[in-house]
Amino acid sequence: MKPWQVATDVKELRNNLNKNQRKYLDQEEELSSDERIEGINTLFRLAEDYWKTVGVQNPFVIQFYIEDMQSESWFVKVDDTGGEAIKGLYAGKPTMTWSSDFDTLEGTFKGSVPDRNSLTIDGDFNTLKILFTALHQSSPYS
Repeated sequence: MKPWQVATDVKELRNNLNKNQRKYLDQEEELSSDERIEGINTLFRLAEDYWKTVGVQNPFVIQFYIEDMQSESWFVKVDDTGGEAIKGLYAGKPTMTWSSDFDTLEGTFKGSVPDRNSLTIDGDFNTLKILFTALHQSSPYS
């Protein structure tokens, strides 16, 4: 199942979310890392079969390292059990690491293309593209 197939009926999807979940998907205001993690985990749950398939074929870990607020760092792990966003630093070597300040990461999730001078990407950039594309397509607003 493709992630965007999960959200084919936006009205039905939004009706199945509670007020807090809709807030995370709406992204009308700046979100904390905890709120961002909850929103991403909601999208992972909505496309659970898709992420399990991706995890079997190409498991990965993406570390989002927040330089100006290290305690807000988090990572995404996709494996045969599906996808999950987790607060903290990944204990092993991630497939790729995104390093930036909080505002650059927040802007990216709101649709702004970051200036390459404001972030550092170490590792497989295509993995990041897979994640962002699939999350965007599984969003009820895509």
